[in-house]
Amino acid sequence: MLPKELEILKEAILIEAQGIQFYQLAAANVEDQEAKESFLFLAGEEVRHRQWLEQMFRNLSAQQPAPVALEDIMKPGQEPPAGIFDPAKIQPEFGSLAVSVFRIGMLIEKASIDFYQTAAEKSELEEARALYRRLVDWEGHHLERLTRIYDELKEMWWAKQGFSPA
Repeated sequence: MLPKELEILKEAILIEAQGIQFYQLAAANVEDQEAKESFLFLAGEEVRHRQWLEQMFRNLSAQQPAPVALEDIMKPGQEPPAGIFDPAKIQPEFGSLAVSVFRIGMLIEKASIDFYQTAAEKSELEEARALYRRLVDWEGHHLERLTRIYDELKEMWWAKQGFSPA
């Protein structure tokens, strides 16, 4: 059982590391302050996810009980700082890059959700299943926020190009 659990955790840690790198890279390459703050917020969230997973990995490797105290983990869906994830505040001239970056972010979050759902089904450790289910919820909130912004930016981009989806 332990090797299987550790393999799931290693993959989860890699997924979070990739998300961190993507959001940091996106933040570094945009001039729009609202978008930059959104990406940095998401990178910070992914850092926390990775820390919880690494803690569970270390504890399981050392065969310690209670791999992660879920009551210490903030509940997903808490609101980020005011002003970020507000599509109206993202500048229209951000354009194609915004549409692309938010779409890729959506794909990353969806892939994370799928991974954690499968991990929760495969895991034999209740603490791990609970953490994976919490991460499914958390990543779901990220996906909702990114989708809301993407949908609005997509409409703005279409209008700027002189055509609509109709």
